[in-house]
Amino acid sequence: MIDIYGALKKKSVTRYVNGSITDYDGNIIPAPTPQIYQLGGQPYPWDVPVGTVVGIDASCLSGGSGARLHPIELVNDGTIWQPNGEQILYSSYGSYSSPAALITTVSGENLFFSSNPLFKIPYGLLHLGIGMRIRFVCYKPDADTGKNYFRVRIGNSSVAVNNTQVLQVENTTTNHEQLVDVTMRVTGLGDAGQASLTSTGIGKLFTSAATSSDSAGTLATNYATSSDNYIVLSTLANNVGAKSSLVNFSISLVP
Repeated sequence: MIDIYGALKKKSVTRYVNGSITDYDGNIIPAPTPQIYQLGGQPYPWDVPVGTVVGIDASCLSGGSGARLHPIELVNDGTIWQPNGEQILYSSYGSYSSPAALITTVSGENLFFSSNPLFKIPYGLLHLGIGMRIRFVCYKPDADTGKNYFRVRIGNSSVAVNNTQVLQVENTTTNHEQLVDVTMRVTGLGDAGQASLTSTGIGKLFTSAATSSDSAGTLATNYATSSDNYIVLSTLANNVGAKSSLVNFSISLVP
């Protein structure tokens, strides 16, 4: 006789082995793949079960370097589609000798990735409470005795320097680096002048030769949740001809 019930029981057993789910015979059970949509084409949160995960085609992103290639995962919390954990939208990682971006002759405010300095945060990804996390390591690579500054701007202007400065760190000593980690959360919705962000300020800052200023608090100028927004990374220096290095950076959405 065939033990039908025993066979069914055997096949229904799953195990967690080395980070994977396997069946009774040790075969890896692939994780379900979220359905992929163009941004704005996903269902309304109230039309699908809470906890549903979807993927947003990353073609909605554009920026100077390191745009994400695989889908952006969002999860339905019952009210909005929020990031399914931290979702890195843009990133580039280099070294001291070969940084993600290097300005060899700083003059005025210079834009990193100057051929396309606008890292787009598309309309439709920003909802109340969602955060934009920006991390970067900046470095002063030359013997110039003046100060170097590294800035972050955000806003909905296609002219990079017209967007609002939300963060600036300062480096005064050669071969010193700074690690910056800051999150800005959506606290108000609407057009420019109505929408608002709240910055928690600098989370981490490593160096013995740096000071900083940031706009922790409410930001509203040139920022809107009703249109695309852009993040801009730039540098300037007291002395013309100084060098500024962006060793690595990432721009993420966080729940």
